[in-house]
Amino acid sequence: MGKLKKSERVKKLYENLFDRTPSDDELANWTTATNSYAGTSKIANTLLENAKGADAQTIANRIKAADYYTQTK
Repeated sequence: MGKLKKSERVKKLYENLFDRTPSDDELANWTTATNSYAGTSKIANTLLENAKGADAQTIANRIKAADYYTQTK
């Protein structure tokens, strides 16, 4: 994602993290809020830390699935 514009990175992260595209307001807000961040990983961490509602549930479900499939028995 290195050569993408900040707004394109935010959009791709939403798609990859939350399985959806951000609303116009979310895209504008997060693009502006993360202007001082250079790296994609910092933007991703910020999105994850601030996930609420269905987005937080999507992440929780992914973690639960990853735990299930990676546990040694």
